Amino acid sequence: MTDTSFLAHLASWLLLSLLLSWCVAGCWRVANTQRVPFSPDVQVKLLFTLVWLPFACAAFSLIINELPPISRYLVGEHCHESHCGPHDLYIPTSSTLGAGVLAFAIGLLCVTIVMMARQLYLNKRFHQLLQLASARSPANSCKSASGPQADMKQFYQRVDSQVPSAWCAGLLRPQIYVSQGLVEKLTDNQLNLVLLHEFNHVRQLDNIKLMCVRYFMILWPKRWRTAYRHAFINGLELRSDMFALHNAGHCASLDDLPLCVCQQAGEQGASSERRERLNRLLTQPQNTLMQYAVSYISVFVFGMILTLIAVAVGHPLMEFLLQ
Repeated sequence: MTDTSFLAHLASWLLLSLLLSWCVAGCWRVANTQRVPFSPDVQVKLLFTLVWLPFACAAFSLIINELPPISRYLVGEHCHESHCGPHDLYIPTSSTLGAGVLAFAIGLLCVTIVMMARQLYLNKRFHQLLQLASARSPANSCKSASGPQADMKQFYQRVDSQVPSAWCAGLLRPQIYVSQGLVEKLTDNQLNLVLLHEFNHVRQLDNIKLMCVRYFMILWPKRWRTAYRHAFINGLELRSDMFALHNAGHCASLDDLPLCVCQQAGEQGASSERRERLNRLLTQPQNTLMQYAVSYISVFVFGMILTLIAVAVGHPLMEFLLQ
C-alpha cells in the first residue's frame, strides 16, 4: 500500500466514522425520549460503547470493502474505466475534489490530535499544581467497612481550601483530593462515603472515559453533545453513589451521602431528584443481568446494521468523494 493509498483509506475511515457517528447521535436522541430505566452501571457502559461504535463499524466496513467476494452482495454493480467486476475501494484522489476531501479529513485528524494533546498537558499541569498545594492525610473510615477501603490505602490529598469540595484528578493514575473545609464540615460517616464515591471514579478510570466521550462526539450538534454528556455524567455519579452506599458498611445510609459534594461539573438534575432515584435503586433491585443482555444484544445488532450501511452506502460515496 502506497502512502497516498494509506492516507486515502484513513480519510475514508474518518469520513465514514463521522457519518455513522451522526447516525448514532440521531438514533440516541430518538431512543432517549423513551426514558428506559437502566441501572447506572448499564447506562454508563451502554453510552460509552455507543460513542466508539461508529469508529469500529467504519473500520469493519473498510475491511469488508477490501474483500470483493463479500462486498459484491452489498455494493451495486458499477464500472471503473474498463473494469466492471467486483473490486475493492477505488480512491485514487487524483481529482480536485478527491484531493480537497483528503486534505480536509487529514486536517481534521491533526486538529483533533492537537486538541487532545493540549488537554492531556493541561490535565497533567493541573494535577501537578494540586499536588503542590496539598498534603497527604489519612482518610477517616468506618470500623465496620471493609473491602474497597483497603485498596484506598487509607490516604487522600488534602487541599488547603475552606470551600467544601472533593474530586479526583489525573488520567492514568488519578488521585483523590479533599478540601480542608469539607473535612471539617462532614462527619466521619459522610467523609467515608465521599471518599468511597471518589475512589470508584478512580478505580473505574472515569476521567479517561469522560475525555474519550468528549472527543468521540466532538463533531456532534452542540445540543445533542451536551445532552449525551449530561446523561453519561449522571450515570457515572449514580454508579459511584451506589458503590459508596454498598461498601460503606452498616454505619452509613443514603441520608449521610452529601450529594452536593459528590457530583461533577455538568451533572444534570437537582440533588433531590438524584436522591429519589438512588432510593428507588436501593429499595427496588433491578435485573441487571437481563439489562446487560438486552442492551449488548441490541448494540451488536445495531453495529451490524451500521456496518452493512457503511459498506452499501460508503463504497460509492467514498469513491465519489475521493475520486
